[in-house]
Amino acid sequence: MPLTLRNIELLFASPLLHFTVPESAALNRDLLALGDALRDDSQGIQRSNRNGWHSEGDIFEEDVPAIYTLRQWVDVALEAAMDKLSAKGDGPKPRFSVEGWMNINPQGGFNAPHTHPDCHWAGVYYVAQPEPKGRNGGMLEFLDPRPELHDYKGLRVKAFQASRTLRGQPGELYLFPAYLLHWVYPNETEEERVSIAFNAKLLPPEAPAEASTEAPATKEAAA
Repeated sequence: MPLTLRNIELLFASPLLHFTVPESAALNRDLLALGDALRDDSQGIQRSNRNGWHSEGDIFEEDVPAIYTLRQWVDVALEAAMDKLSAKGDGPKPRFSVEGWMNINPQGGFNAPHTHPDCHWAGVYYVAQPEPKGRNGGMLEFLDPRPELHDYKGLRVKAFQASRTLRGQPGELYLFPAYLLHWVYPNETEEERVSIAFNAKLLPPEAPAEASTEAPATKEAAA
């Protein structure tokens, strides 16, 4: 009597959502202009960026139409993620606080391995991505958080692969759990690699409106 395989269940999966923003050419042109203006006013700050520029503050507070548009698409992506992945029910619609920043990596610029603590989702929108000279130039790589996974390499099972590498194109938006360790390979070209990264933190549910316990006021009869 043959052995019967009942089911294969993938445990503890980390979702990676890939979106394409429509009509992104004009949006990216305006975002590049904003990046030039911000860089003229600020030397930027040091985070995971190496030999690259990281904007100060929350870029979604910039009062320009391109940022309004991008923030709307980020909200749409978050809503789609929760709709596809969360348990169905009649609970309150999830709300998120979102903050973002711009990364500009010139030749030799990269982002060191990091996570995004104190939030739930992280994401990146690609504004400009040069054609690479080598195989890995400017690529984004996610590293599996399971520490013993290197011992499983010989099994050649996709579920046990230790990393996932991609090269996002202008107009593409990726969303992933903020705990995923990731980094960006050095930009090998003379053109700049430009992206806007963001964090999204789940907000507490809004309290339902309390019904008034006061008796309704009575209207006086007209004299």
